[in-house]
Amino acid sequence: MTGRAANHLSFLIPTGAGGGAQRVMVTLANEIARRGRRVDLVVGRAQGPFLQSIGDHVRLVTLEKSNPMRGRWAAWRADPAGTAALVRPFLLPLSTSDMVSRLPALTRYLRQNRPDVMMSAKVHTNLVALLARRAAAVSTRIVVSERGDYGDKVKNSRRWRWRHIPPLMRRLYADADAIISVSRDLAERLPGYTGLAPDRIQVLHNPVVSSSLHRQADEPIDHAWFASGEPPVVLAVGRLEPRKGFQDLIAAVGKIVEKRPIRLMIFGEGKLRPALERQTADLGLSNVVAMPGWCPNPFAYMARAALFVLPSHYEGLPGVLIQALACGCPVVATDCPTGPREILDGGRFGELTPVGDVDAMADAIIAAIAAPHPKAMLQARGDEFSVDRAVDRYLSMFDMLVDRQSKVQGRQSLGGGFVSSSEAVG
Repeated sequence: MTGRAANHLSFLIPTGAGGGAQRVMVTLANEIARRGRRVDLVVGRAQGPFLQSIGDHVRLVTLEKSNPMRGRWAAWRADPAGTAALVRPFLLPLSTSDMVSRLPALTRYLRQNRPDVMMSAKVHTNLVALLARRAAAVSTRIVVSERGDYGDKVKNSRRWRWRHIPPLMRRLYADADAIISVSRDLAERLPGYTGLAPDRIQVLHNPVVSSSLHRQADEPIDHAWFASGEPPVVLAVGRLEPRKGFQDLIAAVGKIVEKRPIRLMIFGEGKLRPALERQTADLGLSNVVAMPGWCPNPFAYMARAALFVLPSHYEGLPGVLIQALACGCPVVATDCPTGPREILDGGRFGELTPVGDVDAMADAIIAAIAAPHPKAMLQARGDEFSVDRAVDRYLSMFDMLVDRQSKVQGRQSLGGGFVSSSEAVG
């Protein structure tokens, strides 16, 4: 890079709790700061396990929560011409996104700090970031990151206001300086419910596999299930919520134990725990299924499990599937939108089964345990999603946005006239 670089970067997330989006943003912030750039991690709520992973050189900024009505007023003032798109998802509901209440604080942050680039993750946070840039009237480049198929989320949710988010995405995402999709499949789906032109969307894979992952995979574990001579252990990791499909996986294990011994361990927490525990008890699997909760080092278990299963109904680019491959663990995944087919190269690196098909999942688990893929082949595939490779690509994109903007500003100072941000980045 010979032009102007993005020397001050900001990463915006709603909270340090949650799943893949938070992990990815913290990873990007840490690695970019390690490379010598100035980095802020801006959060709505300063809570959650991922905040414990923030590096010493990353500045944590917590956004103050304002009165919800003040947040809605700020959203309207940022885009009064967009009232029709704002009213149902943001202005009218009795309760709205927590990030809307933090819009005034985010606007102040942008005015006071003026980062070269701000990258946000998750739909509501993306929308608030774009409104805040409008309100602050700063030249900060805004990069929005799409991590899952929001169209599927709308179809599977009873929250009526979510149905009105795509029109707001269509309106505000037009202002974004870059729109990132974490997988090719997701990039192909986005235009269908956002109206975005396909050429506005870039595919950048998440930073997933680091050297620390391999070190953690080598750490010893002390669990009786992994002792020599014990039945094979199937592992799964994720939030305990309906879209993760753990209810299907437990049902599949219930079918398998009728034929051969097997055990299932699920790491994660969430609102579905009581229902999953009832299902486990009803199927007589209490001695077969374990749900220990959040695990600080699942990689040591991935390296020793007989199989990793991703039973999700929909995803973005599931990092846990990549992590399991990098640990050399054979995998089975549902062919859900989006990510597993891309990660597994159409089934070359692991079996893909139809979403919700318990019998197919049970058969695939049995087959994968009986004839696993070579460990070295799986590790090599996982390493293709390395942190270093992903960070190189993200930094190249950030620098390009800033360099283009500086050249546009240079032309303006010479010849006068106004050039919009969308024109500036092409």
